[in-house]
Amino acid sequence: MTFGSGPSEHIPLFVAGYTGWATPDAARRNLEESTNIAGLLVIEHGIFVGSADFGGMLGTGPWALWGLIACLHYVANTLQAAAPDPLDYARDEQT
Repeated sequence: MTFGSGPSEHIPLFVAGYTGWATPDAARRNLEESTNIAGLLVIEHGIFVGSADFGGMLGTGPWALWGLIACLHYVANTLQAAAPDPLDYARDEQT
C-alpha cells in the first residue's frame, strides 16, 4: 500500500519511442540530464527508466512496459489518499 503525497506542481511528461538509447545506463544518463521528463520508454530495446522524483523505476525486457505502467500508477496515485502498488504483484518474479 502506498500513500499519496499530493499533486506535483507540474504535469509529468513521459516519452515513449520505438528507437532510442540501447542500454539502460545511457537512457538513465540522458533522463537525468533532462529536468522536465518524468520517464522514458524505448520499445526496440525494452528499456524504461523513471526519474527519481517518480520512484526511480528501471525496467528492462518485458518489464519495461510494466515499469511505465507502474510509474504512471505512482504519479496518478499521488492524487489519492491510499492505493495498492502494482509492483507488489510482480515482486516474486523479479527476485
